[in-house]
Amino acid sequence: MRNTSQTAWFLTSTVLLTVVFILSCVTLQHVPDFSKPLSQRKQAPVDAFVLVEVTLDAQPADCVSKNKEINCDKLLKSLPPIHQKGTGSGLLVESDMGPVILTAAHVCEVEAPDSFIHDGVTISILSMIKYEVRSPIYGSHTATIARIDTKKDLCLLRIENIFTYPVSIAEDPPVIGDRVYSVAAPYGISGSNLALVFSGFYSGSSRGLEYYTIPTRPGSSGAAVLNEQWEVVGVLQLAFRNLENVGMGRGLKAIKSFLFSPVSVTVEHDDSSL
Repeated sequence: MRNTSQTAWFLTSTVLLTVVFILSCVTLQHVPDFSKPLSQRKQAPVDAFVLVEVTLDAQPADCVSKNKEINCDKLLKSLPPIHQKGTGSGLLVESDMGPVILTAAHVCEVEAPDSFIHDGVTISILSMIKYEVRSPIYGSHTATIARIDTKKDLCLLRIENIFTYPVSIAEDPPVIGDRVYSVAAPYGISGSNLALVFSGFYSGSSRGLEYYTIPTRPGSSGAAVLNEQWEVVGVLQLAFRNLENVGMGRGLKAIKSFLFSPVSVTVEHDDSSL
């Protein structure tokens, strides 16, 4: 007959063996670490591309009139709400803040006045701006502005859930004649399992802008320019109205200083944009 200590040892051993057996039958799911870029990409980073969608909803909120003939209550009820939506292109890249979406500042900027004054009547406007990024593979994600530089026309958007590996920033800029690529959404063309990949050549620089023979139309704004190692070397920000196969934008030096800079906001504005 077993004594108390032998019984306790037997029960403990049985429990431990059972736990080991259960654990041996369970496969733990590996969660990728998306905090750093892949060492080398073998194809266009469509997994890191997003359509950037910016929505403005504005509602007349209050009315003050110096004209006694104007009934503010009646006027407010007659004014319709404002709903505007714009799109651009973006790419998940590495930065000093971790993975962020790189796009153009004029994609992030929305003109939303606080009030409107006409003929002695002041209408206060309540506005709400929503940023959303849509991956053709990983769905939609709510975003917020993390950093913006209107002079360089660059913007970083932060998302809560990082869905893939960020794209690396190149060490060296391209030279004239180098093949370059871009993943973009001109005219908002993007969708589930749909991402447009363009190619062209680096063509040099002029007046602080880099030139690429990459098709660039409205909606291409913010698309990163990539070298043959699928590293970021530039951003598309401008295009000629009647010459769709040329795109322009900031180069590698400006992008690096923006991505890895403690300066978060500048307010100077360049009116040139797509």
